[in-house]
Amino acid sequence: MNSNKRDFFAQSMGFCAFALGLGIIVEVLWIALQMFNDRNLGFHPVTPAGPTVAEIGVGFGVLVLKIALLFLGSLSGSLIANKGVKLYFSGSGVIGRALEAQGMQPEKTVDIRELIELENPLPSHKAKV
Repeated sequence: MNSNKRDFFAQSMGFCAFALGLGIIVEVLWIALQMFNDRNLGFHPVTPAGPTVAEIGVGFGVLVLKIALLFLGSLSGSLIANKGVKLYFSGSGVIGRALEAQGMQPEKTVDIRELIELENPLPSHKAKV
């Protein structure tokens, strides 16, 4: 497959992955904003006398868990968006043209359509009788 060819399926999948990653990051920021605006940090004591020590401990544990999940969500959203950008540009052929402009040869890649067209891509392992 020529490195200068554009693969519109790869570009559209890359764009979708990028949009998904950005959506995850926006959702994480929205949840963080809601947590920031909550004066009680999601802890609403049931008794009018005030929270017990156990309720404070559980509330703090839940808060730490929420912050850890927000961190993991932002990290995963960033990684997904990064893979989407890489897939988009690899499908557009920009990387191959940049390498050829510098006098370098892009790595040989195998097109899946070529593998499907082969009659028998893998050697058959028939038992000898």
